Amino acid sequence: MTRRLRDVFVVTLTAALWAAGGAALILAAAVVVPNFAGGRSLKVLSGSMEPGIHTGDMVIGRWMRVEDAKPGQVITFRKPGASTLITHRVRSVRVGSGVVHVVTKGDANQTVEDWRAAPGARITRGVYRVPKAGYVVQWIQSGTGRYALVVIPAVLLALWELWRIWRPEPREPARA
Repeated sequence: MTRRLRDVFVVTLTAALWAAGGAALILAAAVVVPNFAGGRSLKVLSGSMEPGIHTGDMVIGRWMRVEDAKPGQVITFRKPGASTLITHRVRSVRVGSGVVHVVTKGDANQTVEDWRAAPGARITRGVYRVPKAGYVVQWIQSGTGRYALVVIPAVLLALWELWRIWRPEPREPARA
């Protein structure tokens, strides 16, 4: 490999690594930082909110009281009597006789959910979505993903250090 070709390869590889690192940093900031600022990151596991929110997207939301929900807002709530979280659009909210009556519906669904909650119960209002980030988070949470996030950077660091140790010394120009 000629010196010029090697230099082009190193510059291209460096640029690709910086771009990948920047993309990973932006993704992490969009998904992780809201959790530290009082928000919540939720993976979308079904297509009930298509076409606005797709399977595999992450919905980033803020906590709110159920009685503060407004029609048209996208909320995430715990299905009454179950541990399942559901992300759907609010159709109506009524407060009366010590209970909050909420009707929600997924944009792609034909039926509505009619449920009740105690005043002051917490739900999550969707603020924005990160397309396909749920797939990345799911992979990271798997055994393979966790392992790869340790092994790949360690191997790259080892290769970088070996290259620094064994690279050829630059030739000095001949002096006249």
